[in-house]
Amino acid sequence: MDKVKKTSLSDAVTESVISQIREGRYRAGDRIPTERELAKQLGVGRTSVREGLTFLEKLGILEIRQGTGMVVRSLSLEKVFEHLLPVQTIIELPDKDVRNIMHVRRVLEAESARLAAQNATEEQLEHLSKLLDGMAASLEKPRDYLDLDLEFHVVLAEAAGNPVLAQLTGLIRDIYTRYFEIVLEDPEMNRTSLQFHRQLYIALRERDSDAAHKHIIAHLIQAEKDVLKLLD
Repeated sequence: MDKVKKTSLSDAVTESVISQIREGRYRAGDRIPTERELAKQLGVGRTSVREGLTFLEKLGILEIRQGTGMVVRSLSLEKVFEHLLPVQTIIELPDKDVRNIMHVRRVLEAESARLAAQNATEEQLEHLSKLLDGMAASLEKPRDYLDLDLEFHVVLAEAAGNPVLAQLTGLIRDIYTRYFEIVLEDPEMNRTSLQFHRQLYIALRERDSDAAHKHIIAHLIQAEKDVLKLLD
């Protein structure tokens, strides 16, 4: 393990350990060196090592095991997503990236709709129906409408039956949410959106994968046009 610059301290300890994990030197379940050993290897003080390891533990990358010491955790994808930052509160995307995010959203949700038509449970379909009722009652309340709209898409992704698809959809949703808040200030856009959701729900209820795919694509294309028009 290469020594780090004195000025880097705990951040460099963190980066060094992550680099070793990425390169395969440490794998899930492996014990990493003690604070004393790491301090000697990296050429920093034990306080810096302790701070760096504490940060990695908080991120869920490392864990302390009784009688073993600090080891690399075995993370499921669900745990990985749990530790991602709430990006919607800390980033402001350039227009080009907004367009790219929307394209990725369309790809993910098109597949979600197709699979949901095949796999949605009666309980999930009932949940979607109640969300539609709530959306119809919230047409003049943009914030309430948006919350229900977003929940509809979350349930749709979950109904697809692939948890990774649902998690990715949720992550993308967190990024683009702020851009839809400005669109939904217009009640007419809400009504157009609600009609798309109703058509999609009918396709899901009828187990028509092709129709579900068609309606979600039409809905997302219209939503993208509305957002991009305002961005332009």
